[in-house]
Amino acid sequence: MDNSGLCGYSVQPFPESWTINACEIRFPVDALAPTGAVAWVHTHPYRNGESLTACGSLTIYIGGVPMQAYVRYENLPSEDDGKFSTLWNKPGYVIDKNKVTRFVGNASSPDFFDIQSQVNRCGY
Repeated sequence: MDNSGLCGYSVQPFPESWTINACEIRFPVDALAPTGAVAWVHTHPYRNGESLTACGSLTIYIGGVPMQAYVRYENLPSEDDGKFSTLWNKPGYVIDKNKVTRFVGNASSPDFFDIQSQVNRCGY
């Protein structure tokens, strides 16, 4: 019996037609998981507490003076990550500069995901 197809895992990139950048992965709502997929993995190119300057800013007013404010990255999946894991019914992994986070989608959670584990890492 040939067991070559049963050993190990492989990685399949997201389709080129999807919007993918440092701030988001925009997936079609009818996207199907690849046959045989056991999870999905992607990176967040940030460290905990880093300002997400590439993702735009918010205007806040302090004493009536407008100022630009940036969202700070937290070592967590995004709401969209949780929605994607729910859609595919597969766990997700986010690899950022500080941690590897395993999560599952949860449509009844305020964040749309539940963290299953986080492991520290030493940057890219």
